[in-house]
Amino acid sequence: MLGNEKPKFEDSYEKRRLRILSGIFKAVEKCGGKAVVRSKDARDLGVNVGGQYVSFTVDSIKGEKGAKDKHTRLQLTVEAGWCRDNQDQRVWSDSDEMKLEAMLRDIVEEIIVSGERHYRQSKERQYQRLLERKHDLEEKERQRIETEARLERERIEKARQAHIQRLLDEASAHNQACNIREYVEKVLTSVKTSSSGHSQGQLLLWAEWARAQADDLDPIISGRFQVDELPD
Repeated sequence: MLGNEKPKFEDSYEKRRLRILSGIFKAVEKCGGKAVVRSKDARDLGVNVGGQYVSFTVDSIKGEKGAKDKHTRLQLTVEAGWCRDNQDQRVWSDSDEMKLEAMLRDIVEEIIVSGERHYRQSKERQYQRLLERKHDLEEKERQRIETEARLERERIEKARQAHIQRLLDEASAHNQACNIREYVEKVLTSVKTSSSGHSQGQLLLWAEWARAQADDLDPIISGRFQVDELPD
């Protein structure tokens, strides 16, 4: 004992608590559980059962008056899981007819059952998380496939529109070239039947230049016309 610290378990009340705890821990350990005490005053108590933590408390019944001694009524509360939830509790209390010591078998059975129950629930939650994860992965894969399909459709449509536009541009350029050639012929014909003031040499040079421009503009003559692989 350090300094003026008083013994914690010398009075009859604490000794009785320890006897009850000792009985519970011994019984649980026989069933494969492991006792857990996290505080020096043995208030933070629990048992590991099947990898699950089952906490419980042993203390005086709330509302008990007077000094705590061997006649003080005790209450034991079992809380399963790490999170304490009043909806998941079992409570045993001293009564005039029966003391906690006589209820230890029932208490230990509840602790073991609580651990097993929460083990199953833990496995069920784990299974549900796996199902949710599987669903999320499948949904992401579905969205990926849909996105790829949409992008492929957009690519095909873009390529189709590009081919159509090039076709229209080539047809327009060919029509413009034909119009130039037709215009040149009309000019030459018109000059033959009228006095335009232009020399024959000038007209021929102009006609040759104009036809060259038409040939350069015409995708068929210039060779710019190409039959590429058609879009899908």
